[in-house]
Amino acid sequence: MPVPKRKLSYGRKRRKLQHKKPRRPQTVKCRHCGAQKIAHRLCLDCGKY
Repeated sequence: MPVPKRKLSYGRKRRKLQHKKPRRPQTVKCRHCGAQKIAHRLCLDCGKY
């Protein structure tokens, strides 16, 4: 099995793990009712796109 040649420093390890971090969804204001909704999704309040 492959084994790392050197120990990863704290910074390199954290930078590597940043790609696995879940991202917050982008929210926008609904044009019809004004509620906050996730971009490119139906509005949960009024049901419109």
